[in-house]
Amino acid sequence: MISATDTTYASLSHLFLDTLSPVNETRKQAEESLHTVSTYPDFIPSIIHLLSQPTLNATTAQSAAIYFFNYIKKHWRPKSDAQAEFNMETKLFITDALFSILFAANDAAVKTVANTLKFVALNFEPETHVRMLDTLDTALQNNTPEHLARALHATSKVAKALFSNFDKAVPLEKKLHLMRIVVDIGNALPDAQWLDHLCSVAKSLVSYTACISTHEATQTHDILPREIFTLLEKLTTLPEPAHQQTLGADERENTAYWTLKDHLTRINTRLAYALRHKHIKNAKLKQTCKDYVAWTAKVFIATHTRPNTYIAQKVLAAACKFFDYTVCIKDIFDAVLLPNIQFVLHFLVLDVFCMKDADVEMWNEEPDDFVRAEEDRIDVHLVRSRATSLLFFLGKKRRVVLPYVLDAFERAAAAFAAQPSLARAVQKEAASRAIGILAPFFIKNLDKDKLRQVLMARVFPDLHCPFPVLQRRALWVFGQYCDFALSTDDYAALTLKTLQLFTGTELPVQVESCALLETLFELPEVHSIIRPALPHIVETLFAILFKYSIDSVSTLLESIIINFEDCIADFATVFVSKITTYFKENEHRFIAENAPDFAGTRRAQETGTSLLASLQTLVEHVALSPQLLYAFAPDMRAVIEPVWRHEIAEMLPDAFALFTAYTFKLRCVPAPLASLYACIPAFSPDTWEWHAGDIYACIDNFASFGKEAFWHDADAVQHAVTAALKHANPGGTGGASAHFDEEDAVDAHELLCTLILHSEGRVAACVPSFVDAALCLLGAAGSSKLLRVTALNTVFCCTHCGPGVALGAVCASGMYGVFRDSLANYDTVCVRVSDKKVYALMLICVLQRLGECAVYSEVLRLVLGNAVGIFKGYRKAVMELNDARLAESDASSAESGGAESVSDDASEAEEGSGEDNDELSEFESEGDFASLCEETMHVKPIDEIDIMGRLNAVLGEVVVVGREGYGLLVGLVGEECLKELCEVVAGNVGVI
Repeated sequence: MISATDTTYASLSHLFLDTLSPVNETRKQAEESLHTVSTYPDFIPSIIHLLSQPTLNATTAQSAAIYFFNYIKKHWRPKSDAQAEFNMETKLFITDALFSILFAANDAAVKTVANTLKFVALNFEPETHVRMLDTLDTALQNNTPEHLARALHATSKVAKALFSNFDKAVPLEKKLHLMRIVVDIGNALPDAQWLDHLCSVAKSLVSYTACISTHEATQTHDILPREIFTLLEKLTTLPEPAHQQTLGADERENTAYWTLKDHLTRINTRLAYALRHKHIKNAKLKQTCKDYVAWTAKVFIATHTRPNTYIAQKVLAAACKFFDYTVCIKDIFDAVLLPNIQFVLHFLVLDVFCMKDADVEMWNEEPDDFVRAEEDRIDVHLVRSRATSLLFFLGKKRRVVLPYVLDAFERAAAAFAAQPSLARAVQKEAASRAIGILAPFFIKNLDKDKLRQVLMARVFPDLHCPFPVLQRRALWVFGQYCDFALSTDDYAALTLKTLQLFTGTELPVQVESCALLETLFELPEVHSIIRPALPHIVETLFAILFKYSIDSVSTLLESIIINFEDCIADFATVFVSKITTYFKENEHRFIAENAPDFAGTRRAQETGTSLLASLQTLVEHVALSPQLLYAFAPDMRAVIEPVWRHEIAEMLPDAFALFTAYTFKLRCVPAPLASLYACIPAFSPDTWEWHAGDIYACIDNFASFGKEAFWHDADAVQHAVTAALKHANPGGTGGASAHFDEEDAVDAHELLCTLILHSEGRVAACVPSFVDAALCLLGAAGSSKLLRVTALNTVFCCTHCGPGVALGAVCASGMYGVFRDSLANYDTVCVRVSDKKVYALMLICVLQRLGECAVYSEVLRLVLGNAVGIFKGYRKAVMELNDARLAESDASSAESGGAESVSDDASEAEEGSGEDNDELSEFESEGDFASLCEETMHVKPIDEIDIMGRLNAVLGEVVVVGREGYGLLVGLVGEECLKELCEVVAGNVGVI
């Protein structure tokens, strides 16, 4: 028996008061004492006894309730072993006690206690659910008004958990019985003066009706007895209290009446959803639901067709979703919606689309916030997004509405043409939005000439009107009809006007112009118009981007680089310089501690991220000369270094990607970037956790392309080895650790291979550790082909530093059996040609130092014995690859046509370019560019080396010239196998 003691109870009564003390020391001491008291066996009954006192001080009661809630959360289903979980006896005791507190506690604690009950219900335990159902059953039959109010409140709080999970451990009959009690109470309650109680009833019904979509009980009529529909009809027809009708819109929105209406509309939506998806199997129940849904749709339409009828925005949003589902129920659509289609279009769509005073105010005062709200579809009550969904489904499911929408647009356009005004511009803007949303269906179903006439005669003139709101919407509409082919003259006119609006002063119009220009850039017929304007376009883009951070603006910048790379190359220096200047001037804004507000930091980081992505696109897609690319090294450091040094999480991925792309394209790590490696050892554990793959890629490029700077820095090399081993070893033989990440492991092993192949023996001492990590990964690979090939490739690469040491480490490992089995299946899991070349490279290393490897005869026999099958597969894979490349080359030649002559002209122009000569002379003053690159160039990648030719030569030398080597090989694999190996290797020579 759990019981309280006077000592603990007395301690609690003053400790909770002290936790609210303004004196820091008193408050801290009380919190520590509470932590100690909470470990006492009688703590739970003592705090329950305290909270059950109705005379308890309100502030103390609230503080105690919150503390008890958090205490229960820690121990109900603890997240760590340090916290003991309640046993079932304690859980049942707490469940009962929470109801006792709920009906007896001070009003200040009721909300928190109800939330605690909700937590207990959501953490499903069949025993506690049964206890809750029984307790609520008893409590709801108590007719004391205050007691009933709290019982209904508790029911609405836990209803989602109680009704949504029809677990067999909790009898369905108990839940149905409880729901019937709630419904009976709702039907028995008086009307308007009990709105709060009715809200709790309706909220419980929302949770209850949600369950009918998935439960087999929908095969019976009992799950939704007639009494529920009687109650819903009663609540639907309740009038709004007169005193609430005089309130302002914000106050009226949150009254009990409109909260009740919101719950009812959600219930109607649940039923319509179940009908649409045919979840209700019982024919009688299905017809009852269909009749009710049709009735409530008629009532809604009849109510809101009256003039000056108010509706709360949350109810309007819910109603849009309700009609969204009813559109798909043909009987209801034909009988109710189609005869009232004008109401649906105007009240639920066009009126919702119209800009409100708040929208106009935001446009004028904070245009960037207006743009972001539109881009992110920020809508307080989701009304516009719900209306958009409703209209789209109308167009998709019921094409009969398309003429109605087009007629509404024509009337709005005619009214605006007859009397241009802001009010009529707003109405036409809403109608234009509607035809834009339905663009896929108009393109498919409307006559092409008719559609072109609508666009050019009704929408295009809006680009010239004096109302920016209409200009912006017209640009958006043309963007939606990008799949519809206008004439060349139409596109030319549209492009010229879009460019003009883009260079205007209205930010929302400029941003919408960006989105349309991105589409127009893909049309070759308008390139001649755009090319002369590119410098001015880029200048304007930077001006907008530096002042605001807008996604579509940065996207357009990247689109320009991709579609006009030949033009961008002409002013790439200015392009890079502007970005560098921005980073230098705004570095302090990237850091939260230095920014005046969070929004300022976020926007600066968003802009910086966009600019980093643009630089990466420039490096990857534009054919810049090596000299010019090398000259950008100081600029690259200026934008990458602050992001790495301050570990700006939002910008790190793009900074890593830029470094990797730039050094890979240049095939070296220039001196200004070499010192960036010092940032990597300082990265925090969080940065490693989230960006390990990106960091490995950067280290890989340091090792591959920064030979002088990287390999002469012993600390850097040691750190790279340690960092790679951190994720390369999954944590033990035979299985992965709890934090094992496959992608990080693959990236880590690729780095290990790079370190081995480019180290010139500097990491030879680490080979046993590398092999051990590879074999551990092999043990953890399971059925993953990628992990198995990755692990084997690391072992093969280790022979590059010392084949004897590598093979010896394999033999000494307890994972030798796994290695043997994986190698036997290597040809089936290895699909890349480059992987087979790694195997060939390993054979070269072994053959060149056959004497030291021969002592490991078992593993050497295994390696050589599998070679024939692997190289046969290699030849087949290469032939398929060559055939694919040849087919691609033929297709490319057919498309390019006269590309060769154009290329020749470009080459001649480049030779005569004075700008390039200036850049070259700049390097001549510092030393020859070629020698600068040669110092940092890495050895050729494996894919660029004729490894098979080298293997053939080495094998021939061992077999033909080295008598001792020949004898060793015959002894290992036999003469026939050796002969076949020589033939298959020779047959692969010359394969590209």
